[in-house]
Amino acid sequence: CKKFVEERFSRLEMDKRPVMVEPKVSEEKVKNMHDILRKIDSKYDTSVKCTVDLKKVPDLIKFYNSHCVYTPYSLSVLKCEKQECGFCKPIRTPEGSLRDLVLQRQPTPRIDPQRPGHFLKR
Repeated sequence: CKKFVEERFSRLEMDKRPVMVEPKVSEEKVKNMHDILRKIDSKYDTSVKCTVDLKKVPDLIKFYNSHCVYTPYSLSVLKCEKQECGFCKPIRTPEGSLRDLVLQRQPTPRIDPQRPGHFLKR
C-alpha cells in the first residue's frame, strides 16, 4: 500500500519540493502514547477520540491547558516547574537565560486578515 501511495504522490510538489510519504507509526509507539495518556489521566481509554469525549478525561484537559501550546503548524508540550504536578520531572537546565530560552513558549502564528484561513509569514 505504501508503495502505491508513494507512486501516486511521486509527481506532487509543495513549494517546489517533492511530497514525502512517511511510514505509518508503529503499533508499539501508539501503545506507548496511550500508556502516557493513561498516566496523565487514569480515566483515559482508546475510545476518547472526539471533542465530546473530552469530558471523560478532565485531568488530561487540565494537563493540556497547562503544558501544551497548539498552533495550526505544531503541538509543543513543555515541562512545568510546579512541585505538585506529579507528571513533570525536575527541569535540569541551569537557571538563567539558557533556561528562559529552553522553556520559551512557541509563538502562535498570526492570522492573515487579507486571506481567511492563511497565516502571516514571520
